[in-house]
Amino acid sequence: MKFRHYFIDKGSKMKKKCIFTLIELLVVIAIIAILAALLLPTLSKAKGTAQRIKCVNNLKQLAMAFQGYAEVYEGWGPATSSSAAYKSIPPYIFGPIHPKHADKTLVPFFSGQLAEGVYAADARHNEAPMPKLAICPTGRRDKSIQTDTTPNDTVQNCAGSNVAAPNNSYSVNTFLASPVGTSNVARWHTFWKVKHPSIRILMADVEYGRGASWSGTRANQLARINQFSYRHNNAVNIAFADGHVSIFQYFEGERLGDGSSVNSSASQKVKWAWHDM
Repeated sequence: MKFRHYFIDKGSKMKKKCIFTLIELLVVIAIIAILAALLLPTLSKAKGTAQRIKCVNNLKQLAMAFQGYAEVYEGWGPATSSSAAYKSIPPYIFGPIHPKHADKTLVPFFSGQLAEGVYAADARHNEAPMPKLAICPTGRRDKSIQTDTTPNDTVQNCAGSNVAAPNNSYSVNTFLASPVGTSNVARWHTFWKVKHPSIRILMADVEYGRGASWSGTRANQLARINQFSYRHNNAVNIAFADGHVSIFQYFEGERLGDGSSVNSSASQKVKWAWHDM
């Protein structure tokens, strides 16, 4: 690029100044704009990769917490359905939870924050924020980023009143949870009896569900592929019973079928992804 030089006489000294013409300035701006356009997609991709890695780490730690829970409770995971003993606890298995009910959740096994204050009959679990480990940086089950509860989905608290359900990002394979209060219990068994842990889904990214109800993607009720959230550039992170986490593209995730309705025509591998029946 050429510069135009102007010489200005100030007394006996000659000073040299370099200035841009308008055209040259516009050329520089255009080059900067082109470089920015080339770099922005790369930066966006790098951000997405970092978020996916954070999500993978979350799932790995939650999988370890589930294994720790199973070791303490004779191979069973937290309860999948409400009952007299568990009351309204199942949707809170990732927290937040009051200390009185923490032993029925995974929270103590990943050192999650417990709700503070005096325990009341209505069990105000939402006194504490949602544990960071239960939140994917890309989104939550209602697709938002910030909100800790989901006004469109309510659960009953211990007093029988409806309150907004926790807005986490993940859900546990319901067939690996304790079958308290469930039907068709033949599909449920202890964590240690999983025959093919490397392909058994333990937990995954979820959203409200394509065609499924809000309640279908609470923290304890993952049972079908239409609950997966493909929030990572059209891919979903899935943790398996052996502790590893894999990323599944949309076409791969859709092959896993529905654990709640697998039949004799489904491949054995699809059945094993959810339970051993």
